[in-house]
Amino acid sequence: MERPSDKWSGFAHPERKSEQYERMQANISSANFEYLKRRALEARARHWNLVQSISCQIDTGRFPWGFNDVVFEVPFSDGVYWIARIQYVADDPNDLEGEKTSSLGEVATMKVVADHTDV
Repeated sequence: MERPSDKWSGFAHPERKSEQYERMQANISSANFEYLKRRALEARARHWNLVQSISCQIDTGRFPWGFNDVVFEVPFSDGVYWIARIQYVADDPNDLEGEKTSSLGEVATMKVVADHTDV
């Protein structure tokens, strides 16, 4: 089975001195990946009956990135793969409300799609 990250490149494309590279580097270096792993395991346990010995990892060297987000693969020891999309740290701390509204809109859109499709 192909992994979601099989074609991901990580830092291969952005210019090393670009603003986007600096934002990604700051985001990745300040991220708490242990917390993300715990939350992923908790979320799976809430929705599926899991064996206690299940674990997950996060490869911080391979990821796709966009203007506002970076995505990491979360492979579980039972062969299940999730992806975690992490929004970049805000450049302007005064715009946190705008980022929160944007995220809530995306969550609402995903709920509508889930309620009305098989996706």
